Amino acid sequence: MIHGLKFRMIDRKKLFIITLLLIIIVPAVFIKSPISYVPLIFVILLVIFSYLYTFICLKSFKLDVESDAEGRCERLSTADYSIRIANKSLLIFPRVSFSVILESEEGYRVQDFEYNFILNPKEKKELNLNMGFPHIGRFKVIISKIKFFGFIDMLFLNKKSKWMEELLITPKIYEIYNYEIHTVNPIFSVNYHVQHKVKGGEFNDVREYIPGDPIKNIHWKLSAHSDTFITKIINADAVSGITLYIDFSSEENFDYDKAANVYDCMVESAYSVALYALNKDYGISFVFSFRNNPAYYLPKTVDELDDLIYSLPKVSPYKKYSIGLLVSEYSNTVISFDNIIVLTDKINNMIIDSLINCRERGQFPIFCFIKPDGEKDMPESMKKRLIKSGIMYCIVSDGKEFAAFLGGLK
Repeated sequence: MIHGLKFRMIDRKKLFIITLLLIIIVPAVFIKSPISYVPLIFVILLVIFSYLYTFICLKSFKLDVESDAEGRCERLSTADYSIRIANKSLLIFPRVSFSVILESEEGYRVQDFEYNFILNPKEKKELNLNMGFPHIGRFKVIISKIKFFGFIDMLFLNKKSKWMEELLITPKIYEIYNYEIHTVNPIFSVNYHVQHKVKGGEFNDVREYIPGDPIKNIHWKLSAHSDTFITKIINADAVSGITLYIDFSSEENFDYDKAANVYDCMVESAYSVALYALNKDYGISFVFSFRNNPAYYLPKTVDELDDLIYSLPKVSPYKKYSIGLLVSEYSNTVISFDNIIVLTDKINNMIIDSLINCRERGQFPIFCFIKPDGEKDMPESMKKRLIKSGIMYCIVSDGKEFAAFLGGLK
């Protein structure tokens, strides 16, 4: 079950051992008598015995883990872990220390459960742990290096546990029942005409490629003569729908807990409203910044939506494309529907100006300001601008509050 043997000394007791050796060696040097070295020999033998004892403890130890997580859990759910430990020896009683850790894909410790106990000879111990999963994403449940303490409790051996479980923590789904999706564009087949400058000439029915567009729609001949990829605009139904602008950028003083709470709220809010739209046969699209580049996705089925949700970028300090810039650049293009929802934990005049422009064009923007518990509220001056402009807004701390704002929960 375990491997990677290492021998170490407890840091806080190094000074004690060094002092003890000096007390024994210094008088022996001055006395210059064989008997004066007896205490030193005794200490050396004691250390050797402690090391051998710890090594036997390590070889007599067995650890097994079982869980009911099954690799996939919903956020805020729990899973039971049964940790069975056995001391196979009749002669030793080891003191053992280790931790069970819930760690994010990025290496952040979300939870840490510490254990420190003594096993009697031939004793079998079962530790039952109920672990909760507070955030969305990919995580690992691991056991830290196991420490086996020596006979005099000054030395210990480290062994690394092989056991590890990977988990996908999925968003909670908050059902929406009566959100009105406004329809402005008629439902009929239409060919969008968007003009783009390419090498000084104007082309209809093409535009610059945006990440998320189908590769098969790239116009390779035009792309070969330009500095970027050009994609064809295909006949499509101008059905009304919802475009979600999601802000995955973070402030420079990045805090994992705050960022994770904001991420959970954004993803669960987007997931809930996207499911609602798809179930009513409305279009849904996502626009966000990924690695400092704008990205656009239009999932057409629940399976495609799930694939997108589980691959969304994490909150990061990338800030080249702010959420206000994304709304300003893309809300008046064919990739954006008339119902616009902006999900962010930041607000400034640029965002509000972009939403005001959407409102003046006859679109229906909703501004969702995400405020984790304990964080500052939206500035009053910004609230007044939103109200004066007739833009709907909400201040939420989780997906449940957002779903209630849109249509209520049964």
